[in-house]
Amino acid sequence: MKAGATTRSLLVALVAAIIALFIADSRYAIADTAQPADPTRPTLVDPVPTPVAESPLAEPAQPVNAEPTSDNLSAIRYPLSAMEYTIYLPVIQRAEKYPPANRAYELEVLRLVNEQRAAAGLWPLIEDPALTQAARRHAMDMAVNNAIGHTGSDGSTHFQRMLEEGFAGTPWTEAAGWGYTSPEHVVRGWMDSPAGHRYVILDRTSNYIGMGVYPIAAGAYAGTSAWVITLGVYPEIPGL
Repeated sequence: MKAGATTRSLLVALVAAIIALFIADSRYAIADTAQPADPTRPTLVDPVPTPVAESPLAEPAQPVNAEPTSDNLSAIRYPLSAMEYTIYLPVIQRAEKYPPANRAYELEVLRLVNEQRAAAGLWPLIEDPALTQAARRHAMDMAVNNAIGHTGSDGSTHFQRMLEEGFAGTPWTEAAGWGYTSPEHVVRGWMDSPAGHRYVILDRTSNYIGMGVYPIAAGAYAGTSAWVITLGVYPEIPGL
């Protein structure tokens, strides 16, 4: 009897051990079936570090194929395996220091100047924003101060004005007009000038130009305008 009881006890212990092993194996098998995170799903990330807050707020989930909008300028990061990143940044436009008083007149001066150059077999001049700023600055200065010349009311020369307004090439020459009423009027005046203004228009060194015009409000020339063209040189000279 004692041997039979011992045998039964061993069988019970063996069955209990087998049941325990089965339960443990089932638990691990269930854990192994969990799905890993999808490595191909794009995520939104902040392109710059952000301060650590006591209670950070999670960013809202974004659709997989969502297009970035102007209100969402964070970087869209793709998986490292794709090695492709797209960053959207806002475009900042700064106002011009000397805005145009009459842009249509400026562009017509450019057209007429290049028309004269083409007739002489020369390359067209290209507008440079810095040269245009220098030309507008001096045209306004002359009109406001009711004076004509190549020296500004602040004592600046045309070379200094071109450089101060950011021209990266070599400042070259300038032509000014006073009391003219239209682009055709002033360009014809420069071309017919006995003082050699035509040689500014037909300059064989310059390849860039700036144009400025400003209305004269007082004095004997009220109702007309002050006109300026500034010419400069970058290393490449068309036709040479």
